Amino acid sequence: RALHEWGYSRPARTAAVADSAGGLALGGLLNASPELLGAAVLRAPFLDPLGAMSDPSLPLTLEERGEWGDPSSDPEDAAAIAGYDPYANLGRAPHPLPPLLIHASEGDVRVPCTQSLRYVQRARRLAAAPQGGDGGRGPGEGKPCGGGGGGPFLLRVASVGGHFGEGGRYRKLERLSTEAAFLIRTFAEG
Repeated sequence: RALHEWGYSRPARTAAVADSAGGLALGGLLNASPELLGAAVLRAPFLDPLGAMSDPSLPLTLEERGEWGDPSSDPEDAAAIAGYDPYANLGRAPHPLPPLLIHASEGDVRVPCTQSLRYVQRARRLAAAPQGGDGGRGPGEGKPCGGGGGGPFLLRVASVGGHFGEGGRYRKLERLSTEAAFLIRTFAEG
């Protein structure tokens, strides 16, 4: 908001980029105030802490429960995590999501690509739902929200690499050029 208030930008020309756990913060902003951004790029984003901390089969879950809490055995932890979880709160904002480009990797053991897949799927369902529809949510998955439009919601899943990217300078340049093309096209159309 400060950038907009100071005249450095306006929402339609503001983009945000986040990596890994930074995706948790950016996901929170997207749920609370999506109208502040014209686009967002998320790289290996941690978008479902409630799901991740509830699944002991994931590599980091057990060792990170001390930091995040254990929603499987503590209802207070579950409620606290659900309160800021970007995936659990997707669609609660009164404004549509801006265009999103999300990078994930099949080989990411820190943030499984299924988090990004489910997030994009739900965002697309919500954007396509008729006004007042629930975007295909089941009962108890947040308040009904639909007809919001927004997007597009693009997902790029790498078949090689891991949490820190695909490796090599050419792969990094390819990712950066994809992001630049996404942002240029988004802002040219906006």
